[in-house]
Amino acid sequence: LQRFVREARTWMLVGSHPNIVCARKLEIIEAAPCLFMEWVPSDEKGIHSLSQRLNHGPLTIVETLDVAHQFCLGMLHATRAVPGLVHRDVKPENLLLTPDGTIKITDFGLVRTRGMEEDSLEQWARSDVFEDFSGNITRVGSIFGTPAYMAPEQFARTNEVDFRADIYALGCCLFECLTGLPPF
Repeated sequence: LQRFVREARTWMLVGSHPNIVCARKLEIIEAAPCLFMEWVPSDEKGIHSLSQRLNHGPLTIVETLDVAHQFCLGMLHATRAVPGLVHRDVKPENLLLTPDGTIKITDFGLVRTRGMEEDSLEQWARSDVFEDFSGNITRVGSIFGTPAYMAPEQFARTNEVDFRADIYALGCCLFECLTGLPPF
């Protein structure tokens, strides 16, 4: 529960950007935390993620470069809004696709922030409902992510993962965009 609240609040700090699904509000409803997010419509064929689009075949080089560009714009905004942010679960399922072709990064559920002081982290992460927030609630040795898109260091040194793990995962996604198959 603490991890969910921390990750939801981190996502909300990212704020609004055309290439990120906006997390708007965190509420407790009937003792369950609920995160309210921007709704992203699917296209006329029901496709609402890059993963679903890739089920219909690979993308062209131009389309793949557009995916890369939009992803980079979104993550640039996210890392400026929350310095040290690492998504840790970049994959085609977490790249939503709007009917007009806009990529929207979603599922910051495994997000980690590096480089923020624990007291400032605690200050913005504390809420009236969760008084027992603690700074580092990821267990040592825990592996977070989707193995096919995880950088090698995510398997061995979870707490040392930085933005390079997201770049590696993007590379895996782009490989899949061009070939129709994940690299591993």
